[in-house]
Amino acid sequence: MNSQRIMDLDRILSSIHIYFQKTRVRNDVFHLSRQIPSLLPASGTFTYNDGSSGILLHLGGTIPIYFHNDRYNIPVEFWVVETYPMAPPVCFVRPTAEMMIRPRHPHVSKEGFIVIPYLTDWQENNTLVELVAHLSSIFGEIPPVFQRPKYERTAELEEKDHTQRTEYRLNSIQSDSDSQRQSSSFHSVDVENQRNSVEERAKRSLKNGVIAKLQLSVQRSFQDIKDDIDLQLEHQLQLEESKTRVEKGIASLERICEDLVEKEKALKQKHAQVDEWLQKYDSKSQVDVDSIVVPKDSLTAQLLSALAEYHSCEDALYYLDRCLSNGNIPFDVFLKQVRKLSTKQYLSLALAQKLAQLQREQVVGH
Repeated sequence: MNSQRIMDLDRILSSIHIYFQKTRVRNDVFHLSRQIPSLLPASGTFTYNDGSSGILLHLGGTIPIYFHNDRYNIPVEFWVVETYPMAPPVCFVRPTAEMMIRPRHPHVSKEGFIVIPYLTDWQENNTLVELVAHLSSIFGEIPPVFQRPKYERTAELEEKDHTQRTEYRLNSIQSDSDSQRQSSSFHSVDVENQRNSVEERAKRSLKNGVIAKLQLSVQRSFQDIKDDIDLQLEHQLQLEESKTRVEKGIASLERICEDLVEKEKALKQKHAQVDEWLQKYDSKSQVDVDSIVVPKDSLTAQLLSALAEYHSCEDALYYLDRCLSNGNIPFDVFLKQVRKLSTKQYLSLALAQKLAQLQREQVVGH
């Protein structure tokens, strides 16, 4: 049952988007509907005093009171304003066709508007459950409605109705003589004071509602300004970070420029040295390429010949191995040629080493 109430309430609230504290509204309405199941939530159009209207959440049904130790149900209607809980709900007594509002009731106007101290002195921590408790207590002393009189009854029935308690334990018809007999509690001065008290409380309730709306408007404006300031501060922080990155980039580029200038100077120096070398050696006769590769002396010629013979033996051994692998020569021929080439290669290597040693000695001697 509770889950169904929650689902119905959430469905209603999902179609209303004006409540600043929707979670608080949801919790208070749910607790009230759980305590008083006869109060059912719904959405409806509420017309304000200035003629404007809006969709609000309201609860309609009955609340219990105890009058002369008997229980009665008072039909009421609560409208939860958009500034709730900073402003109180707007409460009405909604009599049925068989009922009428008690004239000059101290807490209910002739239109059914309810004014009690709990509403006029509303605090943000007040709740709907406590409101119903106050209403039940106050209406238990003076019920706000009584049964509508039936004029077609005979005088005997009317007299009987005077002595019989109705559903709300009030006389269906109160004659002027009855009012005079009860002048101790409802004399003319008290009635006028009660009327003024209702008007004053209504004014205070409207004043509190206006103040709550202004507070909500100021709070929203302040929140918008705060959000804008936070956004601008975030932008300023981003700009400062970007400025730092740009400054670092400029410093890095300056260092690169200095390095490039130094490298340019070094390059110009090298270029000058190359030009100087070219000018120095360009005037000389052309070098004969063939003369460069010809050995300068007999030792060098013998060394080149010995090294050539060594490498030629190496190549011959490689191809002998390939021929043996392919079966082109018999194995005994292979061994004979390998022995011959290895000996020749060894002698060539020994000769080359000896010639190299002689060249080193000549260099040291000079």
